[in-house]
Amino acid sequence: MIYVAALTLAAGAAWHAVARADVIDLTTGERVRGTIKGTTSAGIVIEVDGRERTIEERLVRGIAFEPAPRRSARSRAAPGATTPAAPQRTESTSGGASAAPPRRPPPATGREDSFTRSEPEPPNAPSAAESAPPPASPRSPLVLARVSPATLREAVQALTDLRAFVGDGVSESDYAARAGEARRHVDRYLADPEDGRTEIKNALASATRLYSFAASASSVYAARGDFSVVGRDPAIAECPRLGRAIEQAAAHWGFRAGDPAFAGLIAGTEGLKELWACAADKLGEAETLIAGQKP
Repeated sequence: MIYVAALTLAAGAAWHAVARADVIDLTTGERVRGTIKGTTSAGIVIEVDGRERTIEERLVRGIAFEPAPRRSARSRAAPGATTPAAPQRTESTSGGASAAPPRRPPPATGREDSFTRSEPEPPNAPSAAESAPPPASPRSPLVLARVSPATLREAVQALTDLRAFVGDGVSESDYAARAGEARRHVDRYLADPEDGRTEIKNALASATRLYSFAASASSVYAARGDFSVVGRDPAIAECPRLGRAIEQAAAHWGFRAGDPAFAGLIAGTEGLKELWACAADKLGEAETLIAGQKP
């Protein structure tokens, strides 16, 4: 069983079931096994043997999802789909610890999500993170042959191709493969002793870490893995955009931005676009440095 510490939350909204074979650990020592339906103002709703039960969030110590078998990718529910009916009346349990952080869907874009998810997601709540400035516009192609070794030309080309590839409609497996290929080219350049330009190497290394971290975070989300591992990754500190998105999401839901599980959850969902933007910025820094080199 994999600890996730995450729930789908939305103020005053009705909820779909988001997982099967879920376990809620209570501060009383009780373990409630069933299907989490979501949350209401009264607490977390879980269906046990066909009957819904509401547990106050302050009673929840942790939440676990038993890993589900991998299925073929299915398209996300189309925008404008009918909103599910509100849950039926539930019984309440009372009692004191803070709830686990929410599993939030990526922001609605009017098109399919960047990665194909295995289950439909409820509508996303408004987020101030959406107001973040867009990534820098694509730059003109660089002329690298005169001033750069072959390893640099290959590294920049791989990252430039990856920058153009990411976005809506990208499958998780295709993105992970391309990010891995780009990393191999960059690693070869970083190990090239003929090029000692530290600033260029640092910028390309940072861009690569961010692209790779985005692939890793999304994979953990798809597998319902341990978000706290993602949330402790130092790559988060390299992306101020993601840091702001985590803080704004935490303020919206009333959770701690410093909770690794919450930070990892945001990184693997709506934070992907922030990671891609930060990676593009780092690649842009490298392009600017290269363009300023003398032949």
